[in-house]
Amino acid sequence: MNEKTLLRTLLGCILALSLSSPVLAAKKMALDGKTFQVVSVDPQKKSGPDVLIFAKGTFHSTGCDQYGFKKAAYKLKKVKGGWSFTAVSKSAKEGVNRWAGMVKSDMTISGTLDWSKKGQKPIHYTFTGSLKK
Repeated sequence: MNEKTLLRTLLGCILALSLSSPVLAAKKMALDGKTFQVVSVDPQKKSGPDVLIFAKGTFHSTGCDQYGFKKAAYKLKKVKGGWSFTAVSKSAKEGVNRWAGMVKSDMTISGTLDWSKKGQKPIHYTFTGSLKK
């Protein structure tokens, strides 16, 4: 490869990285620093409060702390009208929580939680809420 070709390739890579980095940073940071007050509803239609926290690329449900569920990395996707997210949180004794939700541009949140634990049927929850002030 001659010097001109090498230089063009290098400049092309730098340009591609500089154009993609702000997009990736904006995507990753879109929910970081946001805390939502939600109400979860279980299969028996009983409801309870929870707080969902997005910080430094992690998702945390304070309502699941008592069961040993840890913070988990979350994935984010820009969709029409807001952001969709997923996260998988684990507990050594209580299994796995699979979260999926949508945060709309008006900062309302809704979604599902599927809790799977060895020896029991999965439990499906829904949640709705808004940005905590």
